[in-house]
Amino acid sequence: MTGHALDLIEAREDRIRIRIHCSAGFYVRSLAHDLGQRLGIGAHLAALRRTRSGDCLLADALALEAAEADPEAARAAIVPLDRMLPGVPAVVLTQDGVLRVRHGRDVRPVDIAGAATRRDNADALPAYGAVRLLDAGGRLLAIADDKDAPLSLHPSIVLV
Repeated sequence: MTGHALDLIEAREDRIRIRIHCSAGFYVRSLAHDLGQRLGIGAHLAALRRTRSGDCLLADALALEAAEADPEAARAAIVPLDRMLPGVPAVVLTQDGVLRVRHGRDVRPVDIAGAATRRDNADALPAYGAVRLLDAGGRLLAIADDKDAPLSLHPSIVLV
């Protein structure tokens, strides 16, 4: 809900074009409304185009028409799940940890590969909200968070 940068691209008659770099949850429509209120003239969006969402760029997208015209190109453009969300920290699970995730069960410190075998080893768990859970081969199994249990990771989105 933060605006990091706002660039004026074009100002012409009663329209402006701006580029905004903002966090998730930032309401661009509300910004337009608020600007209009401050200027005393009213304002709204005539168009809105998202050019980036996380690590995904519009420049890397394939137009629907192109995908329909060339199904092979569409298949080649699909980003594998294992390459999604590279900015989200990841942990590799033991075989037991993989089984727990497949059943939607919480991951404990002992379920993380390379962690000490003590069940109460909190240092093995990341100290941030979202984390990618991977198997030993690097395959994305789930997205987890530590919101509900401080000594475990809860798989909120299970992909296997």
